[in-house]
Amino acid sequence: MTTTDKSECSAASGPASFFKRKVRILLGVGMILLLTPAGAPGQQEQAPEFINWGLISVSPKFTLGEKARFIIFPIRNNATRSIVAIYAWIFEVGEDENGAATFRLTNNPNAGGVLLKTKHHAPGAVADWRFSLLAANRPAGGGTPNFTLRVSQRAVFFARMEPQALVKSGP
Repeated sequence: MTTTDKSECSAASGPASFFKRKVRILLGVGMILLLTPAGAPGQQEQAPEFINWGLISVSPKFTLGEKARFIIFPIRNNATRSIVAIYAWIFEVGEDENGAATFRLTNNPNAGGVLLKTKHHAPGAVADWRFSLLAANRPAGGGTPNFTLRVSQRAVFFARMEPQALVKSGP
């Protein structure tokens, strides 16, 4: 049998051992925090304000015009140039008898949207775009209809020259 001196025992429980325990505790707490889901329990996820589609971001919130003649969608310009025209497909979303989703085209995709309140849609800005709905495809009278807007990247047209208000003059 071997015996140890008191000096060896006190060295094992000295400051180095104390710091190793603290580091292990901190690593354990850090791992627990990383592995737990973010947010408070019972907190519900909110719908995104804008859905990013590359060149533009579209808000899922829309405004239906009087007698359902047009629909207005807020759109954010993610591009580096001003948008002058957007051609989009607007679908009314519903369900059939089996519970499957149905989509019904309610506008003429060859007729572009109309930019409201401004003359150009500047980069990074949010603007309202109005799209007319076809008389034959207006939503049925029962309840509040749900619409979705689909835009191809090739259906977003930019200004050839930026408006003078956006061009900054040199020093």
